[in-house]
Amino acid sequence: MNRLRRALPHTLLALVTYGVFLAATVPAARVYALVHERLGAIQPARVEGSAWSGRAPGLRLGAAPLGDLSWSLSPLDLLTGRLDFDFALAGEGLQADGRLGLSWKGTPQEVQRLSGRIAAEHLTRLAGLAGVELRGTLAFELDQITLDQGRVTGATGRLRWDGAALNRPLSAALGTLEATLENQDGRVVARIADRDGPVGVDGTIVLDPDGRYQLRAALTPTERADPQLAQALAMLGRKDAQGTIQVVYSGALGI
Repeated sequence: MNRLRRALPHTLLALVTYGVFLAATVPAARVYALVHERLGAIQPARVEGSAWSGRAPGLRLGAAPLGDLSWSLSPLDLLTGRLDFDFALAGEGLQADGRLGLSWKGTPQEVQRLSGRIAAEHLTRLAGLAGVELRGTLAFELDQITLDQGRVTGATGRLRWDGAALNRPLSAALGTLEATLENQDGRVVARIADRDGPVGVDGTIVLDPDGRYQLRAALTPTERADPQLAQALAMLGRKDAQGTIQVVYSGALGI
């Protein structure tokens, strides 16, 4: 009896390890067939490899191309009751890597340590910003993003927009902008400021869980700003006695 008791923990560990191994080596195509409806607008052209390690070339967000996705899973993570995948995404104008946490039903719940770069023009298309055309490169380092049914419900981290510029609804070069993301009252708040550019920027973007957002910003052309730029910015909002333009813009993300 004592020998059986000593052997039981090792037997159980071996059985659990074997079960984890079987789960991790399931073909990725079979897993995708089970969860693809829960992925919403994010869909690949095909999937390759296993749940443990694989690729999804031709990933798209609706009609917008994202690039090629690769992932790997540590089987030991399954022993903690979590499904955490390290992933990398590479496409035209987009590069990102991080860790994605899934529920046992295959629903995305959390992204951690997300970092990368995206061309502002590409971001405009992905977000469905009608009537807006951006230029420059957005670098991001996000500590955490929480998700609910594919919607962003929380985010913390930092963004840096180098070569920030508008092409539409007007042409304006803004230099470099930075933003910090935080959670406030169930919404994501981005606080935006310039880095000694030709236009002083002080603003916030508030993102609601349903995808609606509102931008409020104060734009103050500096002495280094082109006079035509100052005139163009005045088209965006109300100008006060100090020459600052108050801008308010709202919409809904197309994701």
